[in-house]
Amino acid sequence: MFSIYRSSAGSGKTFTLVKEYLNIALKYPDAFKKILAITFTNKSTQEMKSRILDQLQNMSKGQLDILSKELMNKNEWTENELQQKSKTTLKNILNNYDYFSVKTIDSFFQDVLNNFVRELGIDDTFDIETDLNYVIDSITDKLIEQSNDIAFNHEISEWLLQFAENKLISGKKWDFKKELSILAKQTFSEKFITKENQILNYISNYENDDDTKVLNNQISQNLNSPIKLLLDSLNQTIKHYESSLISLGKEAITKIEHENLEIIDFLYGKSGVAGFLYNLSIGTIKPIGARVRNALNDNSKWYNKNSQNKDKIEQLVQKDLQNILLEIEAIQQKFSLKYNDAISTKPLLYALGIVSYIINSIKNFRHENQKLLISDTLILLNKLLKQDDTSFIYEKVGNYYNYVFIDEFQDVSNLQWQNLYPLIENILSQGGKLMIVGDAKQSIYRWRGSNSNLLTSKVEKDLKIYDINNIYLNTNWRSNNEIIEFNNNFFEKASASLYNELKNEIDGNEDKSLKEELYDYLNEIYSSYSNCKQKCSKLENINQKSISIDILEKTDKDKINFKSIIDEDDFKEKKKIDEYKFIINKIEELQDLNIELKDIAILVRNNQEIINISQAIENHKLNSKSSKYNYNINSSISSCLSSNIAIKLIINILKSLLIDDEFINIETAYIYHHYILNKETQDIINIDKSEITKIFPQEFLINRDKLYNLQIYDILEFIIKTFNIKKDIHIDTFLELVMKNIRDEDSSITSLLKWWEIKGHKYSINNTENSNSINLMTIHQSKGLQFKAVIIPFCNWKLDHHPSNPTVIWSEQNINEYSPPIVPLYYYKSLKNTSYLKDYFIEKINIYFDNLNLLYVAFTRAEEFLHIGINSFKNNINNVGDLVNNIYLNNKL
Repeated sequence: MFSIYRSSAGSGKTFTLVKEYLNIALKYPDAFKKILAITFTNKSTQEMKSRILDQLQNMSKGQLDILSKELMNKNEWTENELQQKSKTTLKNILNNYDYFSVKTIDSFFQDVLNNFVRELGIDDTFDIETDLNYVIDSITDKLIEQSNDIAFNHEISEWLLQFAENKLISGKKWDFKKELSILAKQTFSEKFITKENQILNYISNYENDDDTKVLNNQISQNLNSPIKLLLDSLNQTIKHYESSLISLGKEAITKIEHENLEIIDFLYGKSGVAGFLYNLSIGTIKPIGARVRNALNDNSKWYNKNSQNKDKIEQLVQKDLQNILLEIEAIQQKFSLKYNDAISTKPLLYALGIVSYIINSIKNFRHENQKLLISDTLILLNKLLKQDDTSFIYEKVGNYYNYVFIDEFQDVSNLQWQNLYPLIENILSQGGKLMIVGDAKQSIYRWRGSNSNLLTSKVEKDLKIYDINNIYLNTNWRSNNEIIEFNNNFFEKASASLYNELKNEIDGNEDKSLKEELYDYLNEIYSSYSNCKQKCSKLENINQKSISIDILEKTDKDKINFKSIIDEDDFKEKKKIDEYKFIINKIEELQDLNIELKDIAILVRNNQEIINISQAIENHKLNSKSSKYNYNINSSISSCLSSNIAIKLIINILKSLLIDDEFINIETAYIYHHYILNKETQDIINIDKSEITKIFPQEFLINRDKLYNLQIYDILEFIIKTFNIKKDIHIDTFLELVMKNIRDEDSSITSLLKWWEIKGHKYSINNTENSNSINLMTIHQSKGLQFKAVIIPFCNWKLDHHPSNPTVIWSEQNINEYSPPIVPLYYYKSLKNTSYLKDYFIEKINIYFDNLNLLYVAFTRAEEFLHIGINSFKNNINNVGDLVNNIYLNNKL
């Protein structure tokens, strides 16, 4: 039996899972041993275990609720029978807890893998490394260090230089380690992992399928390496195309000048056909636009009808210019696709070479440290399942399952499904049961590999020979009527709006077969919203005004220019005074309605916004004269040591002791002046930058040179004392960690800063979850939670990727004989004019609905109040705020 429970937000998913689990577990004493329940987070695992055990305990005491009564009715059990079965099942679970198989998907796969280390040639002493950021930091540090060594592989050094040069030429900010870390993270994506050996073979002609062996460090330095051959081919295509058009452009301009004509003598001047030819002559290559095409079809479109040079231009057009323009058109029609392919392929080819070295470094890391990475589990298990009997493999884990429950199925990845499929297929073929629960509208982890299409269609296709029972959980037990109706209406219109916009863009494609393929993909993604309307479970609203939508004005950047010093990379996310005022007002309004702080959630898009809001609320608390309201904040970021302003000050002071850097000095001075001395920002802005350190405590300035001779702990104590930093739980935790991690023999400022950069900044203090504080979190963190009141202050994130910070996509499209098995590309709109058109549209469809799904998760957390802040007045739709604006404020959709 195969059941798919298609749930929506607040539809009782956990209730249904627990009920179905107990329906089987209560049948006979050891039935629970045959059940495997899979979740995706440790928190979800503990929640499900607790719900099952608590329910059993309550029923064993004769305490009946709705779930108990449903079990009794379904199985025709009496109260006494249910009570006795519950006692027996609870006792058996507690006495055989190892067989209580409610696990995260990662832990389940690791359990399987642990039983086959010898078969896979893995040393018994291996450990699983779960901190991939630590691995990335280690290998990127080593790469940077080695790149300065003249004995280092010449080709890798060349790739690094070319990659950096390309980024700088493109006008991009260059942070060497940051860029390498981004590349390294790409190697852990499933799409990349499945192509890893092929990429290494392509780069180095290394042929080996054994994942456990360590590759030779020497990557081929052959001048005829595939990357060099491909680059030569692309450069030749670019050069031939550009030189041909430039030559024709120069020829046309020479003819024009020979007749004593100027660009302004022609129709539209610089923006017309003559301007197009002039741009070509100086190397500005652009495709033929509407005005130039008009001139191709009609000679009168070259000149103004009242022009004194009309006859001269017409003669010149007929004699020379029309033929030149026709040649230009012919070249563009014949070669523009190859040219665009070359332009799009070239930027990240150097990155592909660097990635090959990173892959090799990761393999060496495993070998040297006797570790497997958490990302290795899927590949190794996948390989094992292909070569051995499935039932034997899973039976060796210590149990043979007849029932599998999978929660949050929209978060399953392709490789995870490939590894689960043999187990599931075997269970179903033996008459067992599969229960899948998921909501494709809440698919927000695509960046982590999840594929919601598994839920929408693929799982049914893969298991089509079995009877499938689709069950829709469409009653909302969480929110009041007004919020449910708001979301029903909004997401029906918003999803249709995005669908139509994407479909209209696809319609512009001339390739009919590709167009149909893209339509099918779009329809599959869109189908998750086909049943988005929910029924209301509550008879009436508790509150009459549950929803508010406010348009908030952005603050003039000039007013906060100095603040950008603190987080230069996040300038666009800086303080928007009206938006922070909106947050404060809503917090106070909700307290006036007797809503407790712990029942309020502020949901944002990223961690930087959490830091900004925390600081804004902290500033408000310092300046507020009223004691009527409480503004305590609870967030993973605010509890993180790296977000604590005093620790940030200490780290900056340590940096300034090593490097006399103007930026560090200014930032340190600002933090000290504003947050420690509590003085106005304006007082420090006018200080000469070269004199900025003079505001530091005199005792520090006098003794700073002596600090180098002290132990690190003594340096820290001196800084805390002289800068009048108040010790609290953050500072105490920081000092304890320093003492624990920095050994006496390596007690230096340099070693502390290195430890801080790699590991120290990740530590958090323990928060008390039950404290009465406002929950400040990202939307991703809020998934699965609910709150009486939800505030979404920055409801303005883009639907598409931001062009100033393009994402990297990987394409398997071959553009010539030298193409790699998979090529990294910057996601730009210009890909529409390349052979990578399909990759572009697939990514665009995905990212649009990713961001709509984020909005769905955010809006559906609210039980009684939903307060939304947007800063959109646009009729066009570029961000989620535009959707809200057009649907509810302008009624355009």
